[in-house]
Amino acid sequence: MPAVGTYAHFLKVREYNTSFPSGHTSLAFAVAVVVFLKNKKWGKAALIIATLVSVGRILMGVHWPMDILGGLSVGILCALVAYELAEKLLTKTAPIK
Repeated sequence: MPAVGTYAHFLKVREYNTSFPSGHTSLAFAVAVVVFLKNKKWGKAALIIATLVSVGRILMGVHWPMDILGGLSVGILCALVAYELAEKLLTKTAPIK
């Protein structure tokens, strides 16, 4: 059995040329920030899960810490922009009577 004693075969981890920013981290933090903006209690739990996802990517050896910081920044920025756009679009539409 190839790669005995490593997780690479089990997890099907492959080396990629592009790892910046971490897409998993971006997605996790984008969702967590939107949840946090709508509900602080659930948002705190979502932020903890997003942090665990990020740390897991480093521990698996598929990302460097700078990849994670880049993903965190992209995720938070996208979440804030999307949240603000959604708020503006939803408040501009008048309810149907």
